Amino acid sequence: MWRKHLIIIQLFFLSKILFSQGYICAIGGGSEDYNDWSDRPYSWIVEKSNFGRIVILSYSSATNWLPNYFISLGADTSYNIIISSRNQANTQEIYDEITSADGIFIKGGDQWQYIRLWKNTLTDSSIVEVYKKGGVISGTSAGAAILGSIDFSAKYGTVYSDEALETPYNNHMQFETAFINLIPNALFDTHFTERGRQGRLISMLYNLDSINNSLLGIGIDDRTAFCYENNGIGEVMGSGAVTFIYKDNNTKYFENKNFTTFENMNAQILTENWKYNLNKRQIEYIPETAKSFSKNENNSINPIMLLSETDFKDSVSFTLQNFFQDNNCKNILIFSHLGFQNNLNDLEKFLSDNNYNSNIIFIDKSTTNSNETFNLINNSDCFLFYGDSLSVIQEIAKPQNLSSIYFKAALQNNIPIILIGNTGKLISKNYYDFNLSDIYAAYYGRMFEQEGFNISPISYQPFIYANNNLVENRMCALLWNLMKGENNLGIALNKNDAIFIDYEKKTMSNFCKTPTMFINTNSTLFVDTSTYRRDKYPRQICAFDKIQISVNNNPNIVYDYKNNKFIENIIDDQNQKNVNNYSFQLEQNYPNPFNPITRIRYSISQNVKLHSYQHGYNIENPKQVRTKNIKLIIYDILGNELTTLINAQQTPGNYEVNFDGSKFSSGIYFYKVFFNDYSITKKMVLLK
Repeated sequence: MWRKHLIIIQLFFLSKILFSQGYICAIGGGSEDYNDWSDRPYSWIVEKSNFGRIVILSYSSATNWLPNYFISLGADTSYNIIISSRNQANTQEIYDEITSADGIFIKGGDQWQYIRLWKNTLTDSSIVEVYKKGGVISGTSAGAAILGSIDFSAKYGTVYSDEALETPYNNHMQFETAFINLIPNALFDTHFTERGRQGRLISMLYNLDSINNSLLGIGIDDRTAFCYENNGIGEVMGSGAVTFIYKDNNTKYFENKNFTTFENMNAQILTENWKYNLNKRQIEYIPETAKSFSKNENNSINPIMLLSETDFKDSVSFTLQNFFQDNNCKNILIFSHLGFQNNLNDLEKFLSDNNYNSNIIFIDKSTTNSNETFNLINNSDCFLFYGDSLSVIQEIAKPQNLSSIYFKAALQNNIPIILIGNTGKLISKNYYDFNLSDIYAAYYGRMFEQEGFNISPISYQPFIYANNNLVENRMCALLWNLMKGENNLGIALNKNDAIFIDYEKKTMSNFCKTPTMFINTNSTLFVDTSTYRRDKYPRQICAFDKIQISVNNNPNIVYDYKNNKFIENIIDDQNQKNVNNYSFQLEQNYPNPFNPITRIRYSISQNVKLHSYQHGYNIENPKQVRTKNIKLIIYDILGNELTTLINAQQTPGNYEVNFDGSKFSSGIYFYKVFFNDYSITKKMVLLK
């Protein structure tokens, strides 16, 4: 009987060990202050530490500000411990000092220094030991970035979102899997919206998928905390938001070493008082401040081109001409304003050099109510908006101006529209703008609402990563407009990029270096906003209970925004590699672009006989070597088969065939050759 009681006692103490893990408070960075955002999460740290002893760890010098702050919030004692070498980190004295604490706070700085100096030392073990016995582990900025099961190490320095999206496997994407390791399947990132790290975190998850395909990315805004209980539920505290990003069965990765494409990465963006269950990956509590989200059902039929670049050469020239040709544009009407007049010279020269007729309306009180404006609008077959004062350009569509009648009538007639630079923000009903010199506009709630053209339920932000000082404003303007306008889709475009919106086919094609980010609100039911006020107005950070993020910079893939998925065209990289192994070469068509005839050349090498056993040929007699049927087929951009140019058996040699595109409209086409069991595809452009 006594043995039975002993077993019960042993199981009791074992359960206490297994379930006595502690608490975590991960803070996104930013300075703390008395009677400010930091009081609540830092008080939480003190409370969960049983108002005991809190030690503040760092690898460099420290002041007494934080110890005094913790004591003011109720901690019994608090002091700094600076551990600046591996020898020091491995001393028993340091281990004993740390393990006797009730709470640990790791300062910001450089996470690589923490990893380099503390990994696999007694300091590393002591932090884990405090957590296991029920203590609090907290950290800010770099101190929070090392609390997950996988950490971005920053061994070779930081990495920016555009770099990470363009090359997810670049050398700066270095990770650590064997340091502290407190929350399973978690990767933290900090200063999240402030530094526009949304693109960086989703690229990290993409990079790490082969190591851990169930990883949860946790992006924490500056002056914001995620405080995690030992029951698996955490609460958002502070001025900003915490973003949770993960893949599920609807997430799809498109493997291509030259491009970055993936669809439907899940994101949940939560502001203060929202609670999240890390174990179940679901929202645990929605505060009363949240509001229901009803999507804007406005549907436009106008072909639209959004162009961030303003240098009318090379790729920009090509994309503009392609749009003009696709939509039979001959007479271009430019809307701008007098203050921007000198910036239009390159555009006018480009249009003139390419034989397009163009006129300019400089918008002011007189032109918005003139007969000449009516005539120009009525006699144009394409509208182009280009300027830096959106409030002036928007006057063309305001109801009190006569021009709005003509303008809106033209929109109803499906007139193609090109919006260059920030003018693209005018496509939605409303948009949010800010003074470019006010780099803290979103933080202080100074982004202002402006009226747009209400062409489409799309929120748009160009130059998203073009200026590190403005990336917070631009990301917040995009998400704020998406939330306030109840729009269906948000589009983040970087510099030198273009996107075409085909409302008839419900697709978007993008031509860009930095992958375009598509933010879809099909799954959004509730939204919320920060209530934190640093000045007169609340911080313009918003919450979404769920969104899907997709990215792409592959021109051979189009985005089906109605069904929220990418349509992969007929490129098959693996087959292309195998074709090359079989000594088959397909050349780029010439000329390209072409009108209306282009030449396609390909060659079959004699080396094909080395691989011909599997096809039943006699390799001793090369004259007997034959391939299976060679097929050369033309497709449109959506992968629809248009015509077959070749379907025959052919011996090794050089071949060429002409394609006559006179029956087809201008646009992007593909020619695909099927060779034995393989295929290879190339793109060509018809410009009439």
